Amino acid sequence: MSKRIPIGSKYLEKPIIQGGMGVGVSLGNLAGAVMKEGGMGVISAAHPGYRKENFWKDPLACNIEAVYEEAAKARAISGGRGLLGVNVMVASHHYEDYVKAAIGAGVDVIISGAGMPMNLPSVEGSDQVALAPIVSSGRAARLILKSWDRHYHRCPDFIVVEGSLAGGHLGFKKEELLSGKVKELSELVCEVLQEIQAYEELYQTSIPVFAADGNPFYRNDGMRCGSGIQAENRKRQERGYYAGGESGRTSGPCCDDSVHAQCVKGQNCPKALHRLHEAVCSCLHTVLYQ
Repeated sequence: MSKRIPIGSKYLEKPIIQGGMGVGVSLGNLAGAVMKEGGMGVISAAHPGYRKENFWKDPLACNIEAVYEEAAKARAISGGRGLLGVNVMVASHHYEDYVKAAIGAGVDVIISGAGMPMNLPSVEGSDQVALAPIVSSGRAARLILKSWDRHYHRCPDFIVVEGSLAGGHLGFKKEELLSGKVKELSELVCEVLQEIQAYEELYQTSIPVFAADGNPFYRNDGMRCGSGIQAENRKRQERGYYAGGESGRTSGPCCDDSVHAQCVKGQNCPKALHRLHEAVCSCLHTVLYQ
């Protein structure tokens, strides 16, 4: 069974985070299903209130109301298991309002990307929840770590590393993506693992790292590409530190094809994680197609 991962003052039972997919996908039903299996369910703050009657007149009020409603729904479905997060894009209008709404709704975690969440710890109430930036390079992680330490005397509670196949708002140049000249996810994760070491020592804590754009140990063709991550993880686990994965960012009902393929084949996929992945896939299929 997977070792529980410390997330702030709490623990994540299974090392999987459901990705934040906006405008009606990552809402309470999906987040609650993931939580029920011991993972971290995530509600996207990108227009969760789009179905409300007054949305086009007052989208901010509708979205904030929906954050509270969807968080309550996820908690009810979860049966008391798992952790609940809200994904808030830095690029969003009313960014701070959505962070405050998530805190008010009693979530466990704020995950923030689509920009550099340099000022996230300054939001009132942010000391009550775990905070996690999304990065796509070791350099981005280094800048955030340095800024949070200098201005807020705080380090991230965990970090999500997005590769070029993660979907969403990625930290890569258009030319890099079109030419295919982007670093493998395994290399990006290793960069971040190296950047956090000094801050783990400084704050005497672990900063878990979650890889997002498929199974961190497999390419989309099923070939192993994560030996660097595995070596780093072995070192970190010996010191009591952890890493995990984020699923569900790229491809509709199967969450992420490479992860799904490995789970279906039963390759290197513990039974508990297989159940968790199938819960994500099943619920996402319901959200999208029923």
